[in-house]
Amino acid sequence: MSVISVKLGRILCLCLLFLPMSAEAAPMRMAVLDFTDAAPGASLDHLGKGLQSMITTDLAAASAFELVERARLKDILGELKLQRRSEIDPTTAVKIGKLAGASHLVSGSFTVYSEKMRIDCRLFAVDSGRVVLAEQVEGEKEAFFELEKALVQKVVVSLGARIAPKERAEMGKVHTADFEAFRKFSEGIVKFDEQKYDAALASMRDATRRDAGFKLAQVTLAGYEVLVSKARASADAARQTEKELALLKADKDAKLGAAIVDRLLRITRQGSKIEKQIATLLIAQIYDRQDISEVPAPFEALRNLSDRFADQRISDNFYKAYLATVAEVFPAASPTPGYIRPPETLDKFDAELARAVAAAKKDASALATSTSIEEDVWNLGDKLHLDRRQRAALLEQAYQLALKLSPSIEWKQERRLELADWLQGGLDLDRSTAYLVQVQQSARDSKTLKRVAWMLERNRLITQLLQESQRKEELREYLRCDGWATVEAVKRGLVGDALTEALGGRCRDWQSEDTLSGAEPTWAFNFAGLSSGPEVDSRLASEVRYFFADKEQLAWGMMGGLLVTGAAPTDRFTIKLTVPFEPARDWQLANRHSFEQYARLTPEEQRPAVSVLFGLRNIQHRTLPLAGYAVRLTRAAVQLVKLTRPASARERELRDQLIAEWPANLGAAKQLAVSVALDGKQLTIEVDGKRWSTSAPADAEGFLGFHFHGTGYAAIGGVQVQRP
Repeated sequence: MSVISVKLGRILCLCLLFLPMSAEAAPMRMAVLDFTDAAPGASLDHLGKGLQSMITTDLAAASAFELVERARLKDILGELKLQRRSEIDPTTAVKIGKLAGASHLVSGSFTVYSEKMRIDCRLFAVDSGRVVLAEQVEGEKEAFFELEKALVQKVVVSLGARIAPKERAEMGKVHTADFEAFRKFSEGIVKFDEQKYDAALASMRDATRRDAGFKLAQVTLAGYEVLVSKARASADAARQTEKELALLKADKDAKLGAAIVDRLLRITRQGSKIEKQIATLLIAQIYDRQDISEVPAPFEALRNLSDRFADQRISDNFYKAYLATVAEVFPAASPTPGYIRPPETLDKFDAELARAVAAAKKDASALATSTSIEEDVWNLGDKLHLDRRQRAALLEQAYQLALKLSPSIEWKQERRLELADWLQGGLDLDRSTAYLVQVQQSARDSKTLKRVAWMLERNRLITQLLQESQRKEELREYLRCDGWATVEAVKRGLVGDALTEALGGRCRDWQSEDTLSGAEPTWAFNFAGLSSGPEVDSRLASEVRYFFADKEQLAWGMMGGLLVTGAAPTDRFTIKLTVPFEPARDWQLANRHSFEQYARLTPEEQRPAVSVLFGLRNIQHRTLPLAGYAVRLTRAAVQLVKLTRPASARERELRDQLIAEWPANLGAAKQLAVSVALDGKQLTIEVDGKRWSTSAPADAEGFLGFHFHGTGYAAIGGVQVQRP
């Protein structure tokens, strides 16, 4: 075949691909199976799931196709008892396709050899088992994204599908050009399917860190976070509540409240869908120690006899479980729930629960006229420790649900403006602009149109600043930190080291409830010396930093920076982190006076002790002392220490009792790679490749945390927390 004929064939394919789709054409229902590694050993087999996800996403961008969900295909393969690596012949393709309700099925394999990659694909017509397409594409491994796009194009052309220009543009977008990001993305899908949720999230986060523009990985990560949060929140909340109730039922003052909560807990498992939802909300509000200061008498004793911190985590988890499924029952329950009075007696429990269900439905129906959705979402975001991006998603969910209640045009315009503002604050500028354009098209009053024009101009200006900046990530952090004043400051020339210095001075104070990237929400119980490293989003920091130089305060018993992390107590976990001891350059620029103090300290004084904490309990108890354990890293040793602190708020000193000590010359290391793992029986500690282990303490269940103590500088970053 001549070169000219090949080019003519490609042109014909492109012409067919770009023809507009007729309005009458019914979409084809496509099932895309995992691709398998055809190479001996199949060491890259996980890439097949990444290919499947990318091809599915590209085809789904066209209205010519409907796609069968991966979860459904996985169930079908299980029903047919087919392994992932089973060969798909026409007969099997027909069976799978018919069970999936698909008209066509895509399957294939790939091979990576040296620096090359080959993808083989077959497309089956389900009604007959006929092979519509048997194609192979081959090229450079690092250009895998070109191979995937070429394969999608061949599938589309072989089906004669007609694609609209906007759909064509969407299908042509490269998901990622970074092979390692692609590998991590694929690995994350495999881990999630294996129910190794923490490992799956870690791999997805690695993919998004390697390629910030990898939107499919970002969307997949967000979906996984929701699913994992839902499953874990429900389990954590129920387990923690059951343990607490077992202790409180024996107390005469708490007996009634414990019995009511116990009955609500049973309903969360056995009631109707709406009863489960409202029972979950009621338990969340009973344990809520933030905004709900007064509770009915039966539950007051629960508060007096329990740990305030642990109660709030129970409440948080029940709120998460409630929100994860609220869309399934709306409008019988609201995504921005108000306070609903719980049952207060056992003999009238059913009637009082029915009253609570009715009150919840009334709250939900009021959503279409409410002007306080933004405030409600902000307050709820505080309870759930959401960053700005997550709060915007919650606000958007409330807005989309409220649309089902047919709100007024004015209401929709105001909510869209709120969403545009929140998305702008999180620098999701394209989506912010999309909402502003919707308002612009429907608004008639000049005040609203002026506001829209101002916000559109701001989006344009921010986009321009980001395009021109040589320090995009620092600028993004600074723009999220402050408002319009920040944009004006950057316009006036806040660039280079001046931007770095301003960041530290205005944006990196450690908040009372920040989150370490890779960990769960993290609370500070002593702010002495704490600051944040670069922030990924508001309240989401890459690391926590500590610097202290006041020797007198330490001599008085100052306990240093104490942080607690995690949504629930655990005695099974693996926590990995890095501990740098040299002041980061951006910290030096932003804290010149502190750096001068640091330079005057002796080498021994420049290095504080850093601890990983576990088994923490009675963190905010009225009468019982805080207790827990610390794996402490000093210059000369790794120590296992038992910690206590008196319940009196005036006594800030942590008291410790040495349990075990392993000599280790850590003083010369500028940074340590640390891993602490507890499996319920054995505690394993690893520092820079050296490992120690000992029996787990009998009372090791509790919250995790970190502690800095002494003078000098240290940080904690790269945190990964895994729990079963």
